[in-house]
Amino acid sequence: MAHIRAQIRDAVATAVAGVGLTVKKSRAYPTENDYLFVYTTSENSTRVSMSTLERNLSVLIEFTARGPVDTIDDTLDGYAVLVETLMAASNLGGLVKDHVLQSTEIAFDGEGQKPVGLMRMTYDVLYFTDPANPETMR
Repeated sequence: MAHIRAQIRDAVATAVAGVGLTVKKSRAYPTENDYLFVYTTSENSTRVSMSTLERNLSVLIEFTARGPVDTIDDTLDGYAVLVETLMAASNLGGLVKDHVLQSTEIAFDGEGQKPVGLMRMTYDVLYFTDPANPETMR
C-alpha cells in the first residue's frame, strides 16, 4: 500500500482526467504539449486523539495552455471550469473528509515561439489517519 498522500494524488488525478489534458503526477515542466499536473506541496497535522491525526494537505492542480495571446486566458478559464466541476463532483475515492479550492494563481510567458499560460489551483484537503498507520484513513 502507499502513503495516504499518494492515494489522494491518484484520486485527484483520476477525478480531473476528464479535462482532456494528459495528467502527470509530477512537477516536471514539458516543453511542447499542454499538460495537467497533480502534486502535493505541504501538509499540517494535529493530534485529535491518541489514535487520530487530522491532516490538512495542499494539493496543486496545475495546467498549461498554448496558443494565441488573446485566447490563452479564456482557455485557462475553460480548463478551470472543468477542474472545479470535476473536483466538486468527486469524493476522491472516499479517502478524504473534505476538499475545497483554496486559491488560484495565473501566470503568462510570452517568451519563446508560442505564448504559454499557466494556472495553478490549490486545494485544501482534509483527512484523518492513525499516527501509526499513514497508509489508511480514519
